[in-house]
Amino acid sequence: MQSVLEIKGLTTHIKTKAGTIVPVNGVSLSVLKGEIVGIVGESGCGKSMMAMSVLQLLPAAGKIVDGQALFEGADLLGMNKRQMRSIRGDKISMVFQEPMSSLNPTMKVGKQVSESLILHTKASRAEAKERTVQIFQEVGIPDAQRRYNSYPHQLSGGLRQRVMIGLALALKPALMIADEPTTALDVTIEAQILKLMKGMQAASNTSIILITHNLGIIAELCSYVYVMYAGQIMEQAPVFELFAEPKHPYTQGLLKSLPMLGEHREKLHAIPGSVPNLASLPPGCSFCPRCDIATSACYTLKPGLEKISEARKARCLLYSKGVAL
Repeated sequence: MQSVLEIKGLTTHIKTKAGTIVPVNGVSLSVLKGEIVGIVGESGCGKSMMAMSVLQLLPAAGKIVDGQALFEGADLLGMNKRQMRSIRGDKISMVFQEPMSSLNPTMKVGKQVSESLILHTKASRAEAKERTVQIFQEVGIPDAQRRYNSYPHQLSGGLRQRVMIGLALALKPALMIADEPTTALDVTIEAQILKLMKGMQAASNTSIILITHNLGIIAELCSYVYVMYAGQIMEQAPVFELFAEPKHPYTQGLLKSLPMLGEHREKLHAIPGSVPNLASLPPGCSFCPRCDIATSACYTLKPGLEKISEARKARCLLYSKGVAL
């Protein structure tokens, strides 16, 4: 099938007072047309920074030092600001974790969506307003005509996120990047938002990159998943295979931490320690200080992303040929 986005060896550096950190380190991934791909990992693993790199939304201290991000055959990383502005919102949209920080607090939500339609489709103001009200109805915003004139602070978190999803899908983009879209919502509203995203994605055949730390959401929505840790892909696999038989110790630890129906445990499993400081990564495998099966080789050798089967890869010396553990 045709790839909508293909990232090859993406590496991003950020200069800090403590030194240069590498939040994205040689990341490669592919998103097919109409596919929902999940990127999962703990906070600080580089998931959001990878998305910001692709869209050229890095902070001033950030710099892409290597790699490609091929969108419909064109390299996004080689485009200038004008070219990227024409793609962002039109062909690639993004839903951020907290809509209050993404919506303009001084501007009515309906006008914010209308302005995007006017900019990208050259619609008249009346046409844009009519289409915006229709979008609000499609994403399940009650009394859409009245909500058009609401400010962000006048809406609940769930309604604000519906506005963001409506804004993201208004122009029927080829790709939507959703960065923790339900983190600030309660479980009932979360389920509604996920159902809405899946329904609208199916209707428009939009590809989605879903960034989350919630493995339940990955299981519910995604067909393929990438597990990130310390700026690198540690494992990638079709979602059912990953849950049935995780290969990497990090993925195994994440899955063990989930509560299971019908299973009695005194306490949930937790991966010891925390994500390492990206400015001073260990010399070997970045996960080995937290890994309960690490050997001396893991502390000195950096594992590559090894092919396990046609659709699976894992970054672990367990799967490296010719390495004695």
